[in-house]
Amino acid sequence: MKKAIFIHLTIIFISLGTFLLVRQTILVKETPLHIAVAGPMSGHYMAKGKEMLKGINLYLNKINKAGGINGRKIKLRIFDDKNEIKTAKKTALEISRSDDILIVLGHYFSEISIAVGKIYKKGRVPAITGSATARSLTTENDWYFRTVPNNVFQGNFIANYINKGLKKNSVSVIFIKDSFGLDFLGHFENFAVDLGLEIKKKWGFDPDRKKLDDEMKKITEELKSVNDPGILLFVGGSYDGVKLISSLKKSGINYSLIGVDTLTEPSFYNGFNEYPLEQETPGYYTDGIYAISSFLVDIAGKNAYDFREEFFELYNEEPSWIAAFYYDAVQTVAEAIKRADIQDKEDIEDARRKIRAALAGMYNLEKAVDGITGHIYFDKNGDVNNPLAVGVYKKQKFIPAFSQYDIISGAKGTADTIRMVLNGNIILINGKMLKETQVVYTGIHINEVSGVDIKNAHYTADFYLWFRFQGKFKASDIEFINALKPLKLDQPMTEKSEGEFSIQLYHIKADFRSDFDFHNFPFDHQVLRICFRHAFRENSSLIFIHDLLKPPEFSDKKNNEKTRFGDMKWSIDEISLYKDIISNVSTLGIPDRFNSPRPINYSRFNAEIRIKRNDFTTVFKRILPIFIGLLGLYLIYFIPSDQHILRVLGVMFAFIANTFCHLKFLSDLPVEYIMIIEYVFFMGYALIMLSLLISVSTLMLQKGNRDKTVRIMLAGKIIHPLIVLTTGLWIAYIL
Repeated sequence: MKKAIFIHLTIIFISLGTFLLVRQTILVKETPLHIAVAGPMSGHYMAKGKEMLKGINLYLNKINKAGGINGRKIKLRIFDDKNEIKTAKKTALEISRSDDILIVLGHYFSEISIAVGKIYKKGRVPAITGSATARSLTTENDWYFRTVPNNVFQGNFIANYINKGLKKNSVSVIFIKDSFGLDFLGHFENFAVDLGLEIKKKWGFDPDRKKLDDEMKKITEELKSVNDPGILLFVGGSYDGVKLISSLKKSGINYSLIGVDTLTEPSFYNGFNEYPLEQETPGYYTDGIYAISSFLVDIAGKNAYDFREEFFELYNEEPSWIAAFYYDAVQTVAEAIKRADIQDKEDIEDARRKIRAALAGMYNLEKAVDGITGHIYFDKNGDVNNPLAVGVYKKQKFIPAFSQYDIISGAKGTADTIRMVLNGNIILINGKMLKETQVVYTGIHINEVSGVDIKNAHYTADFYLWFRFQGKFKASDIEFINALKPLKLDQPMTEKSEGEFSIQLYHIKADFRSDFDFHNFPFDHQVLRICFRHAFRENSSLIFIHDLLKPPEFSDKKNNEKTRFGDMKWSIDEISLYKDIISNVSTLGIPDRFNSPRPINYSRFNAEIRIKRNDFTTVFKRILPIFIGLLGLYLIYFIPSDQHILRVLGVMFAFIANTFCHLKFLSDLPVEYIMIIEYVFFMGYALIMLSLLISVSTLMLQKGNRDKTVRIMLAGKIIHPLIVLTTGLWIAYIL
């Protein structure tokens, strides 16, 4: 009877679970939220389309895995516009006439986006781009939005940076004669005039790739005849940039050059890989070239660092600015759909209208989306005005320039502010104040680690620390976050200036602490850290960046020296240097903020030394008593059934030994979490209970049924090693 009841209850629960699972699956399949992406998925610009998809899919994978929006997953439909206006218009009509596509991401280029924008506007389809920057795209279309700064903002920024950041008074422009290039040039010229930045010469080139080699050769020849053209500004595509730079280098022209964000794309810096001179001297063509970047992860916030890690884990490559801005675009779309509260089977026109209204409702910081490229909110035209970054190429690496500019809020027209504007420390763009951010390149060479106290998580580090910077920087204001005692940098070991920057080198030996992780003890790895930040300058004022270049004092011999480790029980597995952001919440003593303290972000530099155990003797000594105890427990099953006292003594001995070893582990490593080795002790307790249960059972059955006693003992002999084997395999798996 009881067996029948159990079977019926089991069937009921399985049926109910199956019904709920099938019901949820059907709901998800029947009610996805459809969005579209349109861009160059084939042809010359296919790589850009792929970058769009990488950013979009990374976000969609994450949100859909979390359950989508109100339980409804987002489904992406991909359209190839082939970067042809005719094809793009057909694509736009198909999207507009669909009865389920809520919004479109794209298109990539301005010329295409402007052409299809009229169709989307007529069909009342909201669109958002992360790449098209022509001003008229959004000013003449209230259904189009963008997450990337437009040409007005970029032209203004690059004019200011050339004049204030690079201290240049003249410039010559090489631009592509399409809607993007002409629009950008027009805005740049206006701002250059306002700043007193002289435009010496302008050369335009045809977008037709068949004519490109001849056009670049002509520009190069004319450039030779110009006396001091100033810094060269390049406005064109990545492929165009490769052709221009190779032509200039071939002619021996080495003027300073700054370009738009296309010069940060992989297709640009990888475009020189087949050139023999680049193979002989990496960076031959690109070293010293500046470029503005809409996204530079080295100086971005924590969201950007998380994005970079997720992107690299999925695609095994660094994210481009294209992927970053389309990640933000689809994230903004998802938030708009959520705020619009789109219902299942809602009329498509109403749904699109509500999404467009939700996007337009993101008009200030309080209503912004916290994106990886900054806070996403739109002005009256549907544009964002987030600051741009500037980088420079060094040995095939695109690294942040010494000076950056970040938006400051709440700034007033004080005498100090006016002085900073006149000095170039603050620039004005579209009514916003951008303050100069100092970039300090930082490096650490670890000589030796000694005195490692695993129990107390202390150690001594001997290392060289250097800073490479422009302007003023006080190393004495550095705060070592995890030093055992206050550590202050006084006089540097060496200090000198090299051209436009200074280098300070320090030799430090001090004690530090880390939060060791003993979850996998005794098969654990540990990380020894050296972390510091500036005591009071926030991330918007100062950023530490890992310096890939060694100071001249580091000879080849010293540079190749391995870090010494003063504990034979451990060895160094890996050393990594990186920058991240640390946040504190504070009111800064400002009365207006007493009720609403804000997070304060500081740039933090980290050196991490990952160490692994070499002392397998200690591990063996730790584990051996446990296995002896388990073996002793197993032998109990071979003791004759009538030897009850001997069995009880065996169980008691196993319990005492297991408990003693367990307590010894806990006293050696007083942690508040469960270590993996403790599961072996838990297994020991379980086996003791099993042995005790079987011993009691055999005692009760001894007089009545000898056959059952034998079977119970046999079961113990089988179950015991199975439990040990299962536990061992599980531990091996999670390690």
